Amino acid sequence: MNLPTELIQALSEIPVGTRSRDILEQNPNLREREIVLELADQVNRVTREDIDRAERLADVVSWLAELTDDDFCRGRALRSEERRVGKECRSR
Repeated sequence: MNLPTELIQALSEIPVGTRSRDILEQNPNLREREIVLELADQVNRVTREDIDRAERLADVVSWLAELTDDDFCRGRALRSEERRVGKECRSR
């Protein structure tokens, strides 16, 4: 499944700690397991381009993983965040 680049861009621009119900109203499929898992993979790709955007996207992925109430999604979201932090540390 390939998510639209525009959606990934929009999600990566949401400030850390901000939860927008508007996003879920506009994109109800974001609660689907497959979408959350793909977004978790996208965190790694975005990390190579922009650490700050990746942090924001990782925050959104963690939030969505919690909404799915799926332990596998939570684990993938956590793993994506750990990879992002590792890449950030290595880039310093």
